Formats: sequence, C-alpha cells, structure tokens
Amino acid sequence: MNKWYRLGEKSSEKYSDKELYKFLNENNYVNSLNCEGKDFKERDYKKMCSMIGAEEEIENKHYTHGERKYYFYWGFDSRKEK
Repeated sequence: MNKWYRLGEKSSEKYSDKELYKFLNENNYVNSLNCEGKDFKERDYKKMCSMIGAEEEIENKHYTHGERKYYFYWGFDSRKEK
C-alpha cells in the first residue's frame, strides 16, 4: 500500500476514533453540511507524521481528489478490525 495507508495504520495504534475526529474537525477536514470536505495535502502528511512520531516516507505518486484521505481512512480502519 501507499504512505497514506501506512500512516492511517500507525495513527490507529496511537489514536482512538474520537481523537482522530477531533483532529480532523479542528483542522477543517470534516465534511460540512453542504458536503464540502477537503483532501489531505503533503504538508498535512508531515504534520501527522510528527504528531505520531512516524518516519516520513517519500513517494512519487500523483493523487486525485480525495484519494489521500481515502487511503488514510482505509489504513486507520484496517487496524481497528484486527
């Protein structure tokens, strides 16, 4: 998988669903009433890596709209199921 998926996995080891929601809400990543959510950016990756103490990965991939967030949630949820 890609770096966003792995970041989601590592985040789930440190944060609960409620803590993740709080972070996303405080940083305006939660969809509003008119369903306008925004995707993560590379600067968010660096910030989130430093928050959990994860080593940043370098990846040469172009993501389409919403793809970073999708992979992150997928990785976050995959650890919860185990």
